[in-house]
Amino acid sequence: MTARLRSFLPVLSGVLGAAAMVAVAAAPAQAVGAFGDHGTSATQPPVGIGGSWSGNYLAARHAQSRHDFAAAADFLDAALADTPEAPALLPGLHLARVLDGRIDAAAAVAERLVSLAADSAEPADPFAQLTLAVAALRDGDTGTAERLAAALPDTPIHRVLRPVIRGWAFLAEDRLDDAMAAIEPLSWNERTMPFYHFHAALLNDAADRTEAARDHFLKAAEDDAVPSLRLVQILAQFHQRTGDSTAADALIDRFLDEQPDRRDYLTRERKALAAGRPLPREIATAGDGVAEAMFGVASALSRQESRQTALALAHYGLALRPDFASLRVLAAGLMESFDRHQEANALYDTVAPDSSLHWHARVSQASNLNRMDRVDAAEAALRALSAERPDRAEPMMELGDILRSRERYREAVDAYDSAVARLPAVGPEHWTLLYARGIALERSSMWPRAEADFLKALEFQPDQPYVLNYLGYSWLEQGRNLEQALEMIERAVAARPNDGFIVDSLGWAHYKLGNFDRAVRELERAVSLRPQDPVINDHLGDAYWRVGRVREARLQWRAALARNPEPDIRMEIERKLADGLGDDPTEATAERTSDQAHSDR
Repeated sequence: MTARLRSFLPVLSGVLGAAAMVAVAAAPAQAVGAFGDHGTSATQPPVGIGGSWSGNYLAARHAQSRHDFAAAADFLDAALADTPEAPALLPGLHLARVLDGRIDAAAAVAERLVSLAADSAEPADPFAQLTLAVAALRDGDTGTAERLAAALPDTPIHRVLRPVIRGWAFLAEDRLDDAMAAIEPLSWNERTMPFYHFHAALLNDAADRTEAARDHFLKAAEDDAVPSLRLVQILAQFHQRTGDSTAADALIDRFLDEQPDRRDYLTRERKALAAGRPLPREIATAGDGVAEAMFGVASALSRQESRQTALALAHYGLALRPDFASLRVLAAGLMESFDRHQEANALYDTVAPDSSLHWHARVSQASNLNRMDRVDAAEAALRALSAERPDRAEPMMELGDILRSRERYREAVDAYDSAVARLPAVGPEHWTLLYARGIALERSSMWPRAEADFLKALEFQPDQPYVLNYLGYSWLEQGRNLEQALEMIERAVAARPNDGFIVDSLGWAHYKLGNFDRAVRELERAVSLRPQDPVINDHLGDAYWRVGRVREARLQWRAALARNPEPDIRMEIERKLADGLGDDPTEATAERTSDQAHSDR
């Protein structure tokens, strides 16, 4: 089962991590911090600055490759101090400071970049212009912010941010009509239409034009195929504040019917409804509005793998609205994706205790402790969180994932069992929990329970390729339900045709059914997709032997041994190299004798 297990653990972590990120990235915020730089470099030990320009430059390049933005900025600073006539270093220094959240320091570099561009009649660095626009807006200089935004180049990101910054800058000067005209270009593109209506609604709401705001909010909800959590939060707050609690209740109920796992992120709105106390307007200033835009664009970019740009926009938004907990969590999640777990935890530390995101931040911090190989600390933190909130399943789910990743499968089963016991009911949204527990159960030799979990997960997600593959492969290994296993694996391959592990399962299914020629074809493709996996090499060796390609079989078994298989697999391969598969001992012996003679020479 080794190959299957290695295939599915990263996938499962990705599913759970992505779900958590999407679920929490748009939750309401509470006050924390103050205006100014908010980087995490203070949590790191000081870097060892070198004594030469070249040394510092190379160290900066290395730090950047490791996404250590604080160190990259410090090394570039030192390199520039040694060679002040090297302005080519400025764009990198500016970006590193932005990515480390040091917006004031980045603005100082941005001013130099813009000045140099003006002197040389070259286009200014667009990120430098954006930094200066954000700094001006934060400082209340809306005229400068609008002018700088208007000069932003026509790139996809700036085509979205330019109208919004200009619009909110105009609103700060009580020029709502100009603000609406500024954001109008967003309505010219179907993809940005929901964004247009959302910010048109926010602008009108901030200007106390309630009916116009309501109209745009409803259009934004209609334009979004699936309204985002953030839109639901803001629109529910608007309905409450304008006296339509029935609409707020209905909106929240509809959303939670579709996404019940996000119930906790609407607690603030539901409590306000129950108490009959409307929540205050959350987005009231130009800084609030542009921070909201930065959050929206950064969230989209993070899903498109443009993570570095997303992190830059998150820090711009935090410079404008330091109390925006959703942006802090988004920035922390991006740092996690860069494997900068200590910096991520520093950001989680700044999520205020009264925020609905505070609980998620603490669970994420514990998970990051594990990623930093502080497993005991992670386990202690999660058990403490579990004791603190016995109604919450997340800490034990996370602990189960950690223990499973550490191959402590029996303990993982206990953690998952505890998580399931805390759920009011196991529903479709919990298929990943069932899948994870099924893996831990199978690895703990508790197959009947594992099979039940896999089958239940498939009830909720009938076409989930990884569950289909894991269960199908397990049946193959047990010699059970072979035709059904083949059908399940074929469905998995159709969904993931380039996943080497799933293609290996298909080849192995044909092997088990005696279709050796087809098995060879599929297993050869699996090896081409996953050339370093010993189990797939071993399988291909078996298939080659069955079709009479004995020399190639031995080559594949030797390749499998060279790739450090688990001890039980190693022993079996060594036996096969000595004795073959037993169906043609004469040919196998001759081949072995020939190989031995060749190796002796």
